[in-house]
Amino acid sequence: MTVTRRAFRKAVYAALAISVIGLALVCVPIVGPRSTGEFAVSWLPQILTGYAAMILVIEVVGFPLRSGLTKFWAGALFALAIFLVGVIAGSATSMVVYQDFDPHSYIVKPLYWLGIYGLIPALLIGFIGSAILRAAAKERAQLQE
Repeated sequence: MTVTRRAFRKAVYAALAISVIGLALVCVPIVGPRSTGEFAVSWLPQILTGYAAMILVIEVVGFPLRSGLTKFWAGALFALAIFLVGVIAGSATSMVVYQDFDPHSYIVKPLYWLGIYGLIPALLIGFIGSAILRAAAKERAQLQE
């Protein structure tokens, strides 16, 4: 299946927008709505840096792989990879912001929490993104016939 750049961007960024909602849905039951809001406000530079790093990976790595990402497991693994990049980038930003270069606290612990609470949502978002890509590729193929 051939996926255009436009269809790829539309699918991947829709899935990335869903991830913001997913992040809130994971955090609210664990720490409550008030703490989730406080977390989002106090860690805004780290969150923005993480999402910027994810967008960079999507633009640089995702485009060459875009047709292969229509396979559900490939899309799920790609989503997991970009979330790992986002966590590492956001955590590295924390080390710079707080000038505390403790990789255990700022890299290992966030990766652990991503593994515990974020693995299944990341995979689901990857499946959703792959489904959107697959539908766009099928629609394009039907238009070309």
